[in-house]
Amino acid sequence: MNIEDRLAQLSPQQRELLARRLGQRAQAPAAPRIPPQPRDGRGFPLSFAQERLWFEHQMDPASPAYNEAVVLRVRGPLRLDFIGDALDDLIARHEILRTGIVAAGGTAEQVIAPPAPLPLERRDLSGMGADAVEVAIREAIRRPFALAAPPLLRLCALETGPDEQVLVFVVHHIVLDGWSAAGLFREIFAAYGARQRGERAPAPAPQVQYADYAVWERERFAAGALNTERDYWTRTLADAPPPPALPLDRPRPALNGTAGGRVVFRCDATLSAALRTLAQSCETTLFATLAAAYGVLLSRHGGTDDVLLAVPSTTRDLPELDSAVGLFINTLVLRLKLDGQAPFRSFLGTVREAATGARAHQLYPHERLVEHLRRERDLGPVPLTALMFDVQKLPAGIAPEGLDVEYLDVDPGTSKFDLGLSIKDDGAELMGTFEYAADLFERASVAAMARQFQALLADIAARPDAAVADLALMSADEARQALAAGIGPVLETGSERRLHALFAAVAARQPDAIAVVCGADSLTYAELDAAANRLAHRLIKLGAGPGRAVALRLERSVDLIVGLLGILKAGAAYVPLDPHWPQARQAEILARSGARIAVARLALIHISEPTRLQLI
Repeated sequence: MNIEDRLAQLSPQQRELLARRLGQRAQAPAAPRIPPQPRDGRGFPLSFAQERLWFEHQMDPASPAYNEAVVLRVRGPLRLDFIGDALDDLIARHEILRTGIVAAGGTAEQVIAPPAPLPLERRDLSGMGADAVEVAIREAIRRPFALAAPPLLRLCALETGPDEQVLVFVVHHIVLDGWSAAGLFREIFAAYGARQRGERAPAPAPQVQYADYAVWERERFAAGALNTERDYWTRTLADAPPPPALPLDRPRPALNGTAGGRVVFRCDATLSAALRTLAQSCETTLFATLAAAYGVLLSRHGGTDDVLLAVPSTTRDLPELDSAVGLFINTLVLRLKLDGQAPFRSFLGTVREAATGARAHQLYPHERLVEHLRRERDLGPVPLTALMFDVQKLPAGIAPEGLDVEYLDVDPGTSKFDLGLSIKDDGAELMGTFEYAADLFERASVAAMARQFQALLADIAARPDAAVADLALMSADEARQALAAGIGPVLETGSERRLHALFAAVAARQPDAIAVVCGADSLTYAELDAAANRLAHRLIKLGAGPGRAVALRLERSVDLIVGLLGILKAGAAYVPLDPHWPQARQAEILARSGARIAVARLALIHISEPTRLQLI
């Protein structure tokens, strides 16, 4: 599509905005240049983004969480010597690719090594099957880097058949971002094609090396050039809530691990096109549309109307940085405030404004923002990045002549955050990946969330003017299956809609079916109903009933479900208390709720309660 066609697709308002911005850019003074620093053998400071990764690496040097990989299946007569030569040219041209991170005097600094050939790791896996190839790919990705020993990248070539190779390019995130990686592969295959033609024209030297950028970034920050951006984020996030309390499958450990998993899903071409059309009709982006949908999903699961999404953003604000290689990335926080009664189309406008404001203030370092907010609030850590979101446009085909190149999506078995959603757009279909912390979630739970997100997107595309609270997380087929499982006739009568009554009706129809499973423990519907009834009778004897609150303070377990149903059967309201919450918070909730009875295990009770009830 040429530029005229693209302009024709813009609305009058978009064309007016583009003209205004182009006019402003033409009148603006020349952007400040990034001065080169002397190369006298000394080290250079880390950028703010590098500094955060360095600290995390010190916590667990063997962790592969920040190993970034591009895996390509290449079919055709591949010349690995051409690939190796092209990589050596890249390493010589881009200093960051031969930079190590060294601790000196209590701080870390970048130390640039002289150019040297990159060793090529080769393995012949012909005839060994897909499982062996996957194991080899994961081993290459998960092998840790020693940050003081550059280069912090490696290339593994796995021969999988005649004229078929899998190339595994692995780099530590501290030296490279996604934009840079895409540019590097364009350079690699351009150089490869030149060698096929017998040419050896070197690519032009980059305008800016990363070490010069890091010095300039810190000088700009120290001079107060970003104070306006800091003030924007302070206003936006000063009273920010904690992340949504998503239902976890496991108690949160004292220290967050990096083990993780992925659930991949796909939106077909019809749904993908409908979402693009909706974004265009609302004069917004596909990113904002998908972020709004993700916000609705997290709001439902977390029971909150104020959701924080962490979003990666580039810091390439100067033209000379467009072709630079390095870690030019920052983390922005989108604060999404939902009104369940408002149409989704209206909420989408709110998300668009939040995204526009965040992008306009994207240069203030996230690491410094967290420090600033911690000082302002004096409440300890500020958890702004538990939930991540990103939309990426897949690059167009870059295969040299005679080769077929396919990107492979491989699960490295790690996660950098509690839950993240990354969506790739190939121009036809949207491909989503939920990445989750294995210490917190079971794969089945995240897979269910992925199905709900797809159903939500379909409902949004079909009913963009529906109220946010009315959007469905279940497809029509799933809803029919749920009704067929036993709750349909009760719902249709309209005579009894209370949760415990609906449950009792299902238990009467299928008493021997498994109702709840947690680890090795399980109960049938009949067993769960009987246990809840016994508890309800005990609660009633203690004074529970309509208008009364009962505290429910149990670990995630089968007993937790018994306790919830028992309280409801007694006619009371339940007040959930997480045993891992601070004691002061639990005591305050108890006082405010007026609960005089607590369902809890005696071994877990560390706060004063008027009546203690042990669950049998």
